[in-house]
Amino acid sequence: FYCLAAGNGFAMNAQSCLKPGKAKRGGGFDTLKRECQMASPSPITRIDLDRAVAQGTPQLSAGARCLLAFYASHLSLENPTKTSVFPGTERATSCLGISPATLRRHKGELEEAGFLIRCYDRRNRPLEGGAIDLKPLLIRVPELLGTLSKELDAQRQRWKLSRAPEEASAMSAQVLTCEPLNSPKKSSENSSFETHEKRGGGPLATNGSLGQTHDEDQNLIAQVLCNSPKLRGALSDGFDASSPNPTATLRAVLPTLFPNETAGSIGHTGLWAEQRLGAAMFAAVAISVEDPEVRRPAAYFGRLVTRAEGYDPKENLKRLAELNPAPVELKLHGDPVSDRALELIAAEIGAAAAASWFGPGRVRLRMEGRILFIEPTTKFAAGRIRERYGDLLSTIARQMEAKALAIVGTGETKRTLKL
Repeated sequence: FYCLAAGNGFAMNAQSCLKPGKAKRGGGFDTLKRECQMASPSPITRIDLDRAVAQGTPQLSAGARCLLAFYASHLSLENPTKTSVFPGTERATSCLGISPATLRRHKGELEEAGFLIRCYDRRNRPLEGGAIDLKPLLIRVPELLGTLSKELDAQRQRWKLSRAPEEASAMSAQVLTCEPLNSPKKSSENSSFETHEKRGGGPLATNGSLGQTHDEDQNLIAQVLCNSPKLRGALSDGFDASSPNPTATLRAVLPTLFPNETAGSIGHTGLWAEQRLGAAMFAAVAISVEDPEVRRPAAYFGRLVTRAEGYDPKENLKRLAELNPAPVELKLHGDPVSDRALELIAAEIGAAAAASWFGPGRVRLRMEGRILFIEPTTKFAAGRIRERYGDLLSTIARQMEAKALAIVGTGETKRTLKL
């Protein structure tokens, strides 16, 4: 292309005019383009990309950062070879509420800073839709995240130096164990427990479970494991309530119990649960995976952790007992006649009901002559047994070759039923 100069009536050769768009390029455009052609972006997640744009670009103006986030939201990370986005000027100005002139200024700022490349066709005109290549941004995401991590570490160190020595040591322990730094502040109740322990009164709370002793924690864990088959299956065979640091063991198996959650997400929730619930964490996990009415177990577990101040595991223990009743060990009376009668009754009504109504200390079972005597300890129990299990006991008496059945409570006259 040549410029035509008029005025003397002739055309003269002049310097080549800069092509449209090229005149707006920054000085490092060619270098940036060569770097993008030689490098390939590393696989990243949407969270990493959004975090890099929002927190890793302090050198950009607020408008340019919003425009970069707008372009990044149109990018698909599933195919790493497709790094261009095509939102046009009308869509960008409408979504961001800016004028076309402001949009062009922000584009120039982003290209000058090395976060995008504007694509042009063979005539050096912007492609239809104003194609934007975000490959420079994708290549720089690991660098931006690394710089951001260093800045956060430095900021954490400054916070540590500005705090009291005991708070600084607690913060160091949190960083080393990857515990969340925004943990809830200690309440006055917690402080009173710590003061009691310092005075020699013994530990009143362990593993974050407020006001519970170690024995109470073990009892709670044992009750949960008794009524939660899924939790027992996820834990190792040798695990029991007295294992050292049981909440950390449970936190390690959370990805197995919540397979639809990422390991990082459920691990973070597990840290919160271990810190805020302590041993009650077992009940929260068990009810989340066992209750069929819970549609989203991980979300339900997270809600219990978030509302830890008002969480009472007793309600969940009742529900678990209803869903998975603990097996009852049937205790025998000790003599052949009574034990045979008790086993026949348990085979019909179940071990739990048999132990409750006919177990040792509840009734006395004996055979006198050819009469089977069932002697409850109270008149009320005798009446309920006659009403509820009269026909069943008559059948069992026949199986034991008795000719009569007598159900007699304490203080009642003998009433014999012939079979």
